[in-house]
Amino acid sequence: MKNILFLQFYNYQNNKYDLTNGFSDTWDYCENKGDMLWYKLKTFQEYDSWNHLYESYENNDLPFTKGIIYICISFMNQLYQCYIWAKKYPDIKFITGGPILFRYNLNYLHFRINSPLPKNLKFINTSVEEYFNIKNYTHKWKLKIPDEIKPHDSITFNYSIESKCYWGNCIYCRHSSEKDIKLLRQRRFNYIKPIHIDHSGDCTIRLGTDSFQPKFLNKLNQYSNFNYVSFFRSSKVELNYLQNNNRDLNDFIFIVGLEYPVDRMLRYMKKGFTVDDYINNLVLLSSKNATITTMYIVGWTNLIKEDINNLEKFFIKLEGYKIPKIEESYICNDLYVQYNTNLYDKIKTGKDFKYGPFYLGHYPILNKEQKHFRQLSIDIIKNYYDN
Repeated sequence: MKNILFLQFYNYQNNKYDLTNGFSDTWDYCENKGDMLWYKLKTFQEYDSWNHLYESYENNDLPFTKGIIYICISFMNQLYQCYIWAKKYPDIKFITGGPILFRYNLNYLHFRINSPLPKNLKFINTSVEEYFNIKNYTHKWKLKIPDEIKPHDSITFNYSIESKCYWGNCIYCRHSSEKDIKLLRQRRFNYIKPIHIDHSGDCTIRLGTDSFQPKFLNKLNQYSNFNYVSFFRSSKVELNYLQNNNRDLNDFIFIVGLEYPVDRMLRYMKKGFTVDDYINNLVLLSSKNATITTMYIVGWTNLIKEDINNLEKFFIKLEGYKIPKIEESYICNDLYVQYNTNLYDKIKTGKDFKYGPFYLGHYPILNKEQKHFRQLSIDIIKNYYDN
């Protein structure tokens, strides 16, 4: 084994392998420079309420004790693992990048470092190509899957489109920070080529963008065993494009961040769309055979009784459209106030969430009335989807 590694994490959950492949755009270049290593690590979704078995990170070993390891970070617990490794292996230089760090000012990250980091742990905020002085998206995209995965297994893997959300104004999101670096790394249309991997099982391609722009639709090929999954805004921009596009979307899973479907709250969040915009997009996506997962947030600190009434009215209205439930699912999460976002400036205290030296933010503390509104909101949402 060479003393240079390019490490990518993967995981198995919900009967599917999830690959966070950060080196596919430069695979051959990286493989010529060092060895490629897949490392199996659980991600935070497997633990309730962000509770992690911290001791499990201490027991994870690496195949050598001296050299350089380049690591793509997609989740904060992966960064925490790198921190543990950097302390455990002082003769290895860890160079970490990826979506958690990409394009952000390293002096103004969306997590706070509460104590000094090991000197052999380095953060970079550029693409792999830029770090090695290569032009973005000029190498052949490639993916070799981990040996553990069998031909019939289902997998999810990454395919980058652009580096951030085109909207970037939602107050709870990391993109809302005015101190973000605004540069955009976007895959050129003529670089979106057929994706070939040596795997016969079902594949889900996780499109690397925080908000999918419909203009990419006709640039993504349809495959017999591939599906696409991506975050999707439900504004008039998306609606207008979809109305003039004839592509069938039966190979798309769209994750729509509706958060709290009351216009007063959508304005507060600076979502840039209305409840009616969401419904119109949902109806159109359903007619094009897309699968939709809607994300809701409860546990807000500023709800009023009228919001609860309007939440009920929203689902009554939605019920009238008779959208098949098999094509629609939901995720309901408690509000998490991320560090260095515009919402963090409004809600500064709560129950802290951190990994070792990395402070990520907090869950707000609710008074009695807001706890009651939170539970009412959960009951109304669940009643629509579960009945």
